[in-house]
Parts: sequence; C-alpha cells; structure tokens
Amino acid sequence: MNENEESENAGLRYLKELASKCFFQDFEENYGFIKCKMHDLVHDLALSLTQNEYSIVTSSTRQIPKNVRHLLFPDNASLPQDLSTILQGLDHARTIVFMSEERDLNNKLMLDINLSRFQYLRMLDLSHLKLDVPLERIGTLKHLRFFHLHGNSKIIKAPDFICKLQNLQALLLCQGFEELPTNIKYLISIRFLQMTTKEERLLNNGIGCLKSLRFLFIIQCENLKYLCEDMQGLSKLKRLIIVECKSLICLPPSIKYLSSLKTLTISDCENIDLVMVDEEDFNQLSLQNLALVGLPKLVNFPYWLLQGSKYTLQNLHLEDCSNIEELPACLKNIVSLQQLKIENCFALGKRCEREKGEDWSKIAHIPQVIVDGYNIQSSLDSDD
Repeated sequence: MNENEESENAGLRYLKELASKCFFQDFEENYGFIKCKMHDLVHDLALSLTQNEYSIVTSSTRQIPKNVRHLLFPDNASLPQDLSTILQGLDHARTIVFMSEERDLNNKLMLDINLSRFQYLRMLDLSHLKLDVPLERIGTLKHLRFFHLHGNSKIIKAPDFICKLQNLQALLLCQGFEELPTNIKYLISIRFLQMTTKEERLLNNGIGCLKSLRFLFIIQCENLKYLCEDMQGLSKLKRLIIVECKSLICLPPSIKYLSSLKTLTISDCENIDLVMVDEEDFNQLSLQNLALVGLPKLVNFPYWLLQGSKYTLQNLHLEDCSNIEELPACLKNIVSLQQLKIENCFALGKRCEREKGEDWSKIAHIPQVIVDGYNIQSSLDSDD
C-alpha cells in the first residue's frame, strides 16, 4: 500500500489483482457494493490456514479452542444449549457474525452477556437478527470497527450510546430505523455510513460533521424531504448514493463543495427535480461516475453536475427518466467520458440516433454509447 493511498482504494486494488489470478470469481456490483465468490481451491486453502482461528458454531459444537478469533453463527435456530459455557474464555474474539436471515434467538439475556464481554471485538454483524438487543452495552466495545444492523426489525432507534464507538469505521443502519443518533457527529473515525430514517429532514451539526466519511448511502427514507445543509463538512466524501427516498425534493446547495466526490447515484426518488437556484458555481465538483435513475420529475438535465467534470467524468448513466427533454450541450466538451448509457428514456433514445439524432453531435466522441442495450458506437465501427 502506498503511503498516500486510501485504504479503500488499496483494498479494491488487491481484490482486482487477486481476481485477475482467479482467486475470486462471479463478480456483481450493485450501487457500489461488490459481491464475489472465492474459488473452491482458494476456499479450501483458506480453511486450512485459519482452522485454529475460525469457528462455525452450531448445535453440535461442544468446545471452541481458546485461540479462536472469528465466530460465525450460521443458524440461530440450532445454537448449542450451553452456548454461554462454550464461549467462556473467548473474550479476545475479533469477529462475531450471525448469518441466517430467519433469526429468532429466544435467550435474550444469553446474547446480551456474551456480546458485552467481547471487549476486543472488531466486527459485529447483527443484521436481520429478530431480537431486541440492548445497544447500551454495544457502546463499551471500544475497538469495534464494523457494525452491521441492516434489516434488524427489533431495533428501530440507535441510541447515543453507539456514538461512543470512536474507532468505528463502518456503520450500516437500514430498514426500520426511525431516526439517527443525536450525537452521530462524534463518530470521528466513520468512513462508511449506510442509513435510513423516518425523519423529514437531516439536521445540521450531524452527518455533515463526519469529516472522515468516504461513503454515504441514504436508502429507503420515505419521509425524507431535505438533506442537511452543512454537507460542505464532508470534505473527503467520495461516493454518495441516494436510493428510494420518494419524498426527497432537492439536494442542498452545499453539495457543490464536495470536491472529493467521485460517484453520485440518485435512484427512484420520484419527487426530486435537481433544479438549483444558482447553477453557475459548481466548478468544485469533479465527478467520475454519475447515475440518474427513476427520476420522473427530471425535465431539464442538471448540467451543473457536469461543470467541473470536463476532464474527470468517465461514466454517465440515465435510466427511467422518461421526461428528460435533451442532453446538455456541454457533453461534447467532456473529453474524458468513456461510456454513456441510456435506458428507457424514450425522447433521448430518438435524439441519440446515430448521425441523425438531434443530440448525436454532442455524444459522437464517446467510445461507448449504449441506448436500450444497443451499442451505437460498435455498430458505427462495424459499418466502417
């Protein structure tokens, strides 16, 4: 890893390098999340190398070696009855993951006690866990780096105790959460935040204070109308993904200060129109990837998103924006653009017709122009 390289970039580089050597396969990417499979031979090798540090806990488990650091619970319906006894002496565990999506632990007290004593825990995955876990005890896990609560239907509010986790780098709060912790600004090490809320507005002096934040996912906030106005505080934010926020009206003007932002995706936000009062002062934005999907109120293309991206924008994706009238003229000046993908945008499809469409002159220089699954530029090359 290079001295000035972001840890996320280094991790992705390592992953791609291993994939090129067939260590990983079957890659899928959705809204920035990458899923892949480990090759069978590599999987067997990994198991052989980690057998003394990794344990899968099932109903047949009777004893766990004291040097085990990673605990996996694949099925909560078949946990050993004497789990509390089995876990004694494993206080130095680094990872606890519950995998089953149909989870129902009857012994709440047992889980509570076991979690609170793992003071060296780095990763805790309670996602989809159908259990009311007292999060006050989670605040004592000072070394926790990754905390996953997505889909936990029993927890609807993250108390401020969670904000004591000053080493936390990734927090996933989604599906059912009513509001964010009041003191979320104290998560000074947070780099990845996936959140939902039933609030109508994200308050200032909250998320906007997370100066270490690199990735922000705002998902399924049905009541959310306004984001926080102090987004200029997110000076290191690289990826902003907004999905299924059906009441969201607009983006705050402070988004223009996100000079580190590389990827912006806005999807299925049916009431947003992306009109800015002052659209001439967005030169600090230098996006590499822009995706606008499922935005029926979008009529005029928000060209302010492209002002500072003349030499940086590589991918532009427009989908299910049926009312957008035309592509912006400034597209012809974006020399870095490698791919334009248009799906289910009826008017644009016609305007981008090769050599005949009204917008063809704006996009003719782009190496890949894909309209409804049809690569226009490939057809042009084959004709030549």
